[in-house]
Amino acid sequence: MILAYVQLRHSPQKALETLQIVVNKHVALDIQPDQYPIVGECLMAAIGDVLGDEVTPEVADAWSALYQELADLLIGLEKQRYQAFEQEPGGWRGTRRFRIAKTNRRAA
Repeated sequence: MILAYVQLRHSPQKALETLQIVVNKHVALDIQPDQYPIVGECLMAAIGDVLGDEVTPEVADAWSALYQELADLLIGLEKQRYQAFEQEPGGWRGTRRFRIAKTNRRAA
């Protein structure tokens, strides 16, 4: 994902279009802003494992800044999507209790 973003970030409209797939998945899974830091930590650990000694402080800072840029963008897009769902008739955000009004048994 982060590598795809590197290629897309110079084309903001294309980036927004492409990121809608990620936003849809994140909203479906109720991903929240406070979950992004741990993802960033795991990403940096993976980069360190793959690149080893090539990860200088400058390289680490660059990858970290790039991840934060992507995370901030996703958080903003997801916030918009969550708010849009809340404003729909019958909309809500987060967990919600439902009552099963009726069930139908179908023959298999």
